[in-house]
Amino acid sequence: HHRELTRRLRDVCGWSIETVPGLIPVADFFALLRERRFPAPDWLRHPDDLEYTPEPDLFHDVLGHVPQLCAPEIRPLIEALADSARSAGAAELLELERIYWFTLEFGLVLEGPGELRALGAGLASSITELHRALHDPRVERRPIALAQARRELFAHDRVQPLYLVAPSLVELLAELRASTAPARHSRTGQ
Repeated sequence: HHRELTRRLRDVCGWSIETVPGLIPVADFFALLRERRFPAPDWLRHPDDLEYTPEPDLFHDVLGHVPQLCAPEIRPLIEALADSARSAGAAELLELERIYWFTLEFGLVLEGPGELRALGAGLASSITELHRALHDPRVERRPIALAQARRELFAHDRVQPLYLVAPSLVELLAELRASTAPARHSRTGQ
C-alpha cells in the first residue's frame, strides 16, 4: 500500500498517506488533512481512463498531490485550507471544498508576466485536460476571487468548463489566509 511513500513523505514534509477506497465525504477529507494525512486510494485507473477519471486514483495522487505536499510553496495552501476547516459547519465545508477544487485540483497560477502554469493535481494527472486548460482559446479562465470560488459549482465527472487563475502562489496564500481567518467562522455561529 502506501507504507514506503508515507515513510519518505514524513522525512520530507511531515505528511503521511491514508489509504481510502476513493472519494470520501468532505468532512472526513478535511479532518484527515488537518492531521497531515493525505487521503489516497491504492488502485489504478483502467487504461481506457488514462486521459481523465472522475475519481482519484494512485496515479492522480502520486503524480499530482504528493508533489504538492513536497513543495514548500504549495503545501501551506493545503495546510491553510485544512486548518480553516477545523471549526467549519457543513455549508462552509462545501465552500472550502470548492476553493480546494479551483486551486489544488484544477487551479492555474501565473509565474511571471503571462506565464500560465498548472497548479492543480487534477491537471497533472490528465494530459488532455492539462493541454486544454493551458492552451485552448475556447476555455474560460478567470482571475481567482476566493469569495466567488466559494460559490462556484464544479463537476468531478468531466473536464472543467472554467479554470480560476491565481496571480501567484504567495498572493493566493495571503488571500486564503485572510478569507479563512478565525473571525470569519464566527459569523456562521459555529
